[in-house]
Amino acid sequence: MNILKTSLLSLCLTSAYASTNLGKIIDVKNGFGQLAECQFTPEHGCVSEDLLQQFSHVLDQTTTNRCLVSQAHLNASGVKIPKCPTKLSQLQGLDNSYPTGAIFVNYAGDNDMFVMQLVEAHLKNDPNAIINIVVYEKNLKWLLKNEKLTRRINQKNINIIPITFFPKVERWMQDSMQFMTVKGKPALYQLEHANESKTNYTDRLTCEIARQCNLPYFVPEQMVEPLNADFSALNSGGNLEVLPGGTFYRGIVKTRGFNNNIQYNKCIAKDESLKDRFQNCVPFESEYQKVQKAALEKNGNRVVDIDISFLNVGHVDEIINIVKTAAAPPCNFAVLMASPNKAIELLAKNRFKARLNCNTFELQAINSVAVHRKIDPLADEAIKRMYDGSCIDKFSVNEFLMHPEYALIRRENILKAKPKAGCDEDKENCSAKNIATILNENSEIIKNEIRAKTKCEEPVMLEIPVLFKEGSSYLPNQVNGVVQTNHSGASNFIAPRSYFKPFDDYVEAELKKVGVKVSLIHDLEYHLLQGEVHCGTNSIPVCDP
Repeated sequence: MNILKTSLLSLCLTSAYASTNLGKIIDVKNGFGQLAECQFTPEHGCVSEDLLQQFSHVLDQTTTNRCLVSQAHLNASGVKIPKCPTKLSQLQGLDNSYPTGAIFVNYAGDNDMFVMQLVEAHLKNDPNAIINIVVYEKNLKWLLKNEKLTRRINQKNINIIPITFFPKVERWMQDSMQFMTVKGKPALYQLEHANESKTNYTDRLTCEIARQCNLPYFVPEQMVEPLNADFSALNSGGNLEVLPGGTFYRGIVKTRGFNNNIQYNKCIAKDESLKDRFQNCVPFESEYQKVQKAALEKNGNRVVDIDISFLNVGHVDEIINIVKTAAAPPCNFAVLMASPNKAIELLAKNRFKARLNCNTFELQAINSVAVHRKIDPLADEAIKRMYDGSCIDKFSVNEFLMHPEYALIRRENILKAKPKAGCDEDKENCSAKNIATILNENSEIIKNEIRAKTKCEEPVMLEIPVLFKEGSSYLPNQVNGVVQTNHSGASNFIAPRSYFKPFDDYVEAELKKVGVKVSLIHDLEYHLLQGEVHCGTNSIPVCDP
């Protein structure tokens, strides 16, 4: 029998999750519901014979029934698994300083180079790491066409999770779920992403992963209420993260004038008795975010809200990340913060370095090399020359700084904010803040929360150069990476290549100072759709219960 088929069939006969030695949870309630249709059973936990047959033509082996690294592997790798926080009896989050139990990514049919480089970087940092690749049946034909990719993923520590349906979250592995712990054991926590509202749970990516990986799956009970259906992007996995000390942080709209989805003028109440309620429309959080916060706090967690008003997608992973450093506890971590000021400083320093004609090297053109030719864009001699010559998109640095587009970007980032539609300057309903001011205020909130919840009085805050244009990062956003903590010592940080060498060199050098290794990978397929590496992946931090 084909090895692939054997291993997948074993999924129907064994309790794969229990084999990790990190424990299994049965029937944990305490304000959170479990859905029977998403739990592992022989009939629902198996992959169909037809789908198995399709995959057997391209893959010889897989270990789909082992989605999480075993405690024995971590111990053998020299990883000292920290004890789980003991103060909470139920749901809690772990920050990126905890070891990575596994990483998940979707194969989307056009992200071959992204998957290839993600796998290579992850396995280079830890040859025994567990990587789970979700492959939708409709994209299998594209996988078959790339022999290099199929050879790379056809190995024992790469898990293929085949799915017959096409989830509405598409390539965005981060969007519909967050990995948390319940009683110290890893569990999938369902989020009400806008694209999945009113979708059956059996048609959601998180539910399918829970079934095939035999992981506990939790849905907050009030999330299924129709009034709590969330049609904003605020209730997504990328908008709910964890700080050192265990505090959850998330983004809400705090500042007027940036977000087109809020009709600010309609919030000015004509009835004086309602004036306080409708005066500003900010802070704004979705109805489900209110439920979410109450549920987390009910379980003893602390939640802090930061301002993501200027972002189109509106996720905290666009502006903040945490890495473990080589420093001694309690300050053995660094907070990565998006910084327009640092970006502008680096542009000024490199103003006259590029001497090339850069106008043919737009990000779209660079991405087409990866998508259509299926090679690393920097393997193309012309693109490598552009990169070494410090072109920024289709401009030399000097051309960019002289272009009207830069003037608009600079105004939005560090000068007076430019109001968007729905902002009425005559009624003083517009923001006087720019993006840099909002980010500085967020930085102080994060720093103060860490001080309050840990013994670290001076947390390291690293500025990562990012310029925002109309709610999105102008270049691939290097805050938005996936953190791999699979070894003793500092994390490895897998981040998007910005394709502007001064930014790339700076990020690598600054993180190296705190002991963090950086792996830059191609992710333009995500960036051009307003996402990055972190948005396209999801990782499980683990602790010793």
